[in-house]
Amino acid sequence: MTPAERLTAAPVWLYGILAAALAITASAVWLMPCGADLQLWLLLVAAGVLTGCAYRAMPWRNNAGWAALIIFWAMLAVGVTANLHQWTVERWCTLEHPWMLNWDANDFRNQALLRMGLVPERPIYDLDYALTYDGVLAAFIWLFGRSIMYPMLGNMLMTLLAVVMSGWLAVRLLSHDGGTHSPAFKASAAIIMTGAIASYLNCGTVLIKDATLNCCTVAALLGLTALWNPPARLSRRAVMVVMMVIGLAGITIVRYQMLLMMLPAVAMAWRRRYWQSAIAVAAIIFILYFGVRSMVTTYSINEYTDTSIITERFFQERESHATYLDMLGNYASMGFWKKLMWLPVCCAVQYLIPLPWNALADIPMGYTLAYAHQGWAWYLIGGCALYYLLLISWTNWRRSLLSRYVLWAAACFAGIAWMFGGTVSRYVLPFMPVFVAAAMYAWLRCRHRAAFRRFYAGYLVALAAALGVCWWLG
Repeated sequence: MTPAERLTAAPVWLYGILAAALAITASAVWLMPCGADLQLWLLLVAAGVLTGCAYRAMPWRNNAGWAALIIFWAMLAVGVTANLHQWTVERWCTLEHPWMLNWDANDFRNQALLRMGLVPERPIYDLDYALTYDGVLAAFIWLFGRSIMYPMLGNMLMTLLAVVMSGWLAVRLLSHDGGTHSPAFKASAAIIMTGAIASYLNCGTVLIKDATLNCCTVAALLGLTALWNPPARLSRRAVMVVMMVIGLAGITIVRYQMLLMMLPAVAMAWRRRYWQSAIAVAAIIFILYFGVRSMVTTYSINEYTDTSIITERFFQERESHATYLDMLGNYASMGFWKKLMWLPVCCAVQYLIPLPWNALADIPMGYTLAYAHQGWAWYLIGGCALYYLLLISWTNWRRSLLSRYVLWAAACFAGIAWMFGGTVSRYVLPFMPVFVAAAMYAWLRCRHRAAFRRFYAGYLVALAAALGVCWWLG
């Protein structure tokens, strides 16, 4: 089929969605200027084109997937525009010297500027601090200057690519478990479900490392499936191994502590012994060297062996958590058995937050953070994923990589809740594509079963009760 035939083969309504998205984005850039409006709009379109090329490279695509990606692109484009406007023109600042209240964003950006010799003052960390996300920002500064527009667009692109790869991951994990539905249906459904998770999509509109981490994690998990069930085509097999290596390397740079979580995933996917395995072994050893080096450079060994130190450092004592924190007490100094008793509560809190009615509290740090609180889609997806975890994953974990991934993701979820008392929900975002695939399996294969309907009805009742208690406690 020629390019002209491909253009005419798409339905009219899809072109209508595309035209509306372009018009809405252009209007947003015009109404919320940031000082480089035409350049911003062109770069937003470029990010959308690159995402379209990535989706076009997938063998499984349909009109629903295209429509979803166009809508998610428009949402991210408007969000990026709104935040840039808030941090620049609205506060009488510029893209080179923005106004930001986000502590993480300011910290990493100042560290990157210091590495590039662009600021005289010394931030919290000095240059002996291991290269992490500030290295990514320093690369953007070296390439494009100190404008925050470029790393923001990078986060937007990383988020869109993560959403695309979530569709590919679902196809790989559901290749033998997804019933009679086509791979294109599974891919588009996973793309829609992943993009519908507000906190996941919102990572593409703020200057934090989670967007890059989410993209690298889903790339690594997708690449690892080639070790479990190698694709028939050699070229596709090689691409997936490269994605695994790039994903693990990206995790090493952005959040090296997560390598400790990725090692079990690598072990669980290790079934086939092909030439890819040798490359994977060499790459993992190389990546682990730099990961461990970064860990011991950044913090002392005591801070890893004594978990209470890490807990105290990252525990989120926010005003919106006040009632919960009063109940919890001094979590960092709790004993093992007391933490174990609190673990189900911590997991539940981590699952529910950020709560929808606290949306306005984070607006000073970025307009789009209000959207990140709207976790309704996650609540619906999580119920299906929970059914898979509790009733299906244990029965076929020996022969199903999806079951192994779900058990691994659930263990990581509980480990994060254990470490931080359930107060840092964004640390579980990298595992969302796995939970989406599990939810898809449960819905496609079990939705007509009476057991699933009873479980999901009970889950909705429990969810409503939990949200009601949270609302009542304030």
